[in-house]
Amino acid sequence: MSISIKFATIPNGCISTEQYLESKIFKETVKNLKKHNLTSEQKLPNLLLGYQILDMKAQVQVLGYEEYFNTNEGDEVLVDFGIKIIAHRYNEIINDLSSDDKAMFLEILSK
Repeated sequence: MSISIKFATIPNGCISTEQYLESKIFKETVKNLKKHNLTSEQKLPNLLLGYQILDMKAQVQVLGYEEYFNTNEGDEVLVDFGIKIIAHRYNEIINDLSSDDKAMFLEILSK
């Protein structure tokens, strides 16, 4: 079966910034990024990738396609899509984030 989904980009999808901040993926991503000697701006795409992946998982649930993505292979597909979305639409995503959210993410990454 072939599925065609037009994923919404963050922050315009299913998951709010507040929901992302409370998620396990957010906490794990921040913890992993702290191990790297990068600036907050350099870490931001990876933090946003976690947000995009979590949001896409919510989108497939809402669309009723969760069963197709509830596997390791499904997770890999979402990660690949997430990377492509962040790579190709990063500036759009940054512009869509509120200035408060972007500042908050950068502040969290600077600690």
